[in-house]
Amino acid sequence: MGALLNYNIRETSGFVIAAGAILGICAGLLWTAQGTLTLAYATEATKGRLFAMFWMIFNLGGVLGSAIELGLVYNSETNTVGNGVYIVFMSIGAASVLLPATLVSPNKMVRSDGSRVIPPVHPTIKNQFIGLYKILRNDYLIFCLFPYFLASNWMYTWQCTQISTLLLSNEIS
Repeated sequence: MGALLNYNIRETSGFVIAAGAILGICAGLLWTAQGTLTLAYATEATKGRLFAMFWMIFNLGGVLGSAIELGLVYNSETNTVGNGVYIVFMSIGAASVLLPATLVSPNKMVRSDGSRVIPPVHPTIKNQFIGLYKILRNDYLIFCLFPYFLASNWMYTWQCTQISTLLLSNEIS
């Protein structure tokens, strides 16, 4: 959001490109941590429910973000996003940095069935790349999933932009 606010003010694209690259790397780490904690904290009987709850909260975040943007720019005559939108999202992001502090450490976590969480042992990056190479070499059908990986989130950009554009142009009541 800081990069987009900077672009909105100064119209320099270098910070936006660098922030996008950093976001991409950090998102991969975040998604890995989310999946690991979801699988580690839940009992076998509640893993599906916990993943469903995660996806519900994740998608509600997009709805809430769009509603905030719509509320801030609905009566705007410029048909652009102002600095206030970026400042609101930066504030929400800054406040959300504290949220992980509320999580119970995996070595202190006791599940609802009384069992303890065993903190996962993570392989080294080298071992992960070796494992990736082996699975791709031995099971070429995994390559068939790559278009799905790409398409699974590709639509968000156009879907959210189209909805916002229609709402802002008052084509939808």
